[in-house]
Amino acid sequence: MVNYIPNEFIQWHFASIANEPKLIEKIRHRVKIPDEVLNTSGHQLSADQYAELLTLTTKFHNQESFGQLSQPLGKGSFHMMCHACITCVTFEQALIRCIEFYRLLNPQIKWSLEKKGDTASVHFTFTDLDNEKAGYFVSFMMTIVWRWISWLINKTLPLTSVSFRFARPSFYKEIEHIYRQEIAFDQATNQFSFALSELRQPIKQSVSNLNLFLINVPECLLSHYQEEVSIKRQLKDFLLNQENLNQVTLTDAADYFCCSEQSLIRKLRAEGTKFKAQVDAIQKSRAYDLVTKTNLSNQQITAELGFNDPSVFYRKFKKWFNHTPSQIRQSPM
Repeated sequence: MVNYIPNEFIQWHFASIANEPKLIEKIRHRVKIPDEVLNTSGHQLSADQYAELLTLTTKFHNQESFGQLSQPLGKGSFHMMCHACITCVTFEQALIRCIEFYRLLNPQIKWSLEKKGDTASVHFTFTDLDNEKAGYFVSFMMTIVWRWISWLINKTLPLTSVSFRFARPSFYKEIEHIYRQEIAFDQATNQFSFALSELRQPIKQSVSNLNLFLINVPECLLSHYQEEVSIKRQLKDFLLNQENLNQVTLTDAADYFCCSEQSLIRKLRAEGTKFKAQVDAIQKSRAYDLVTKTNLSNQQITAELGFNDPSVFYRKFKKWFNHTPSQIRQSPM
């Protein structure tokens, strides 16, 4: 399923770097953003294009603060924070370490944790910033931290309230869609709140799967807000990072996603696929590339793909393409 981002978000993004018209044109050219997306209401951009837009802005600026800070957040700051927090045991420990990380990294911004009654609140404040112009940056930071927390505890952290200091924009409903609830604008603080008991949630991620998570973040944490990344897509990313795909079992995948085998089967079935089908699709693609783009022998390809015997690879290949490896080499499909 393709997700789409309303053009108001694209306009908001470019407004944050409006003083750099050459950069805007460079990014628009690379991402292929037509004029109507910027100028006509109702147009959209795919979530992948939006993620690329964010990535390029960060790359060309060499920072993650969209030019909003006099002391920029350097490119890779979010990745470093994730590495600093991954060994924490509980959500609260990770959040406190995150707060301390940003405090040491940049005194211009400040994260804080407040506990009151049975509610916990994460506050985000800054200095030397125009509150209205900084709205996009604030929204970006709060969204990626909330979604990072959700990844750490392996569930969407349910929020009880969200507020921003900046004025309510015309597309506020889309921002509310991100957080799944109504948002209060023109408030004294930027914050999101949740049940105090959530702070005791254990961290369910590990160093071993952090690198996979970091492949497309922080960009995709904001760009793919309209729907959680499908389990099919997550499984594909997991499988692509395995050296010997034939040895990866359903149990391995279920352990990675912190769920039972039956639960993973049900989730994949709901998206119209199966574990074996995903493994097969990747092996099929790898086999074709190895046959058509390398000079490896069938025996070498067999070893590369993790099959025990060349005859097994041969039968699989014939089943996938209705041709032998030799025939495909002579006339690629």
